Amino acid sequence: MAELKVTRKVSPGSPGSLKEQLRYRDKLLAVRYLADGQGRYVKTAEIVIYDRQG
Repeated sequence: MAELKVTRKVSPGSPGSLKEQLRYRDKLLAVRYLADGQGRYVKTAEIVIYDRQG
């Protein structure tokens, strides 16, 4: 299996992140698209799990 490389990174609210923004709301930090050059594509969502204040 070839290594996955980031082909695109989008911020919340940008085209390509709208479905994830509806699902994760304000916890969404970024959406990344990855590819390995052999036809495998992966979409990941970076979300906040825990946020400690003070």
